[in-house]
Amino acid sequence: MPDHQHLWRGIHHPELVASGLAPQVAANADGVRFAITTTGGGHAFPTYAAPRAVMHAVAIDAAGAPRSEMMRSTVIAPDVRYEGDHWIELSDTRLFPGQTVAIGLLGSAARGSILKASADAAASHFRLFETESRRP
Repeated sequence: MPDHQHLWRGIHHPELVASGLAPQVAANADGVRFAITTTGGGHAFPTYAAPRAVMHAVAIDAAGAPRSEMMRSTVIAPDVRYEGDHWIELSDTRLFPGQTVAIGLLGSAARGSILKASADAAASHFRLFETESRRP
């Protein structure tokens, strides 16, 4: 609450939301990492007023067009369901004070390594174990 004033500004007040989140970007030859950390507010982001926030990372080509193979997103939200006479929490990816969420986009060298590893794995077939059961 800025200056300890209860002005009831919430998720629809961009400056207030931005004041409670710190974005970070780190890039190197392996790719780019985008992150958001909660730095203000004494509760989870998002709160009940905004049931979910979505973080998107999109690589663009030299012409400024998005590259669909280089898009990633993550949902920041609680997943709850009302069952019978109570709520059940299935999962919760909200950010609590001081927590960070990140999305990474791989650089071309890292993508090449992953594609090669995937091809190598697909070409390597083996039986991990074998069991046999006989009834007495």
